Amino acid sequence: MNNIEERVYYNNLLDIYGDLLSKKQKTILYEAFAMDISYSELAIEYDVSRSAINDAVQKGKEKLDKFERALKIYENRCRTLEITTKLKESNEELKENELINELEEINKNGI
Repeated sequence: MNNIEERVYYNNLLDIYGDLLSKKQKTILYEAFAMDISYSELAIEYDVSRSAINDAVQKGKEKLDKFERALKIYENRCRTLEITTKLKESNEELKENELINELEEINKNGI
């Protein structure tokens, strides 16, 4: 995952699961990923070392990953979006029914 993909991914996870983090951890992750504030700048803002910010970010990412592995909300959103896009582009009724069945399966198993 490149830097931009990682930021987008963790911004999405933060949007979904951010309220499950401590307020400070959520704020640090938001500032690091959404606002693109450097770890050095965050260290100055919070009066801690850069390595403390790095540690907070890594632990926050681990928690977000753990929540996503357990709940799969982001994964299911992505799959649902992909299927609905295919449905919009589809002109064949049979193909539409297959995609609708796949959406129903996602909702039954994952949401």
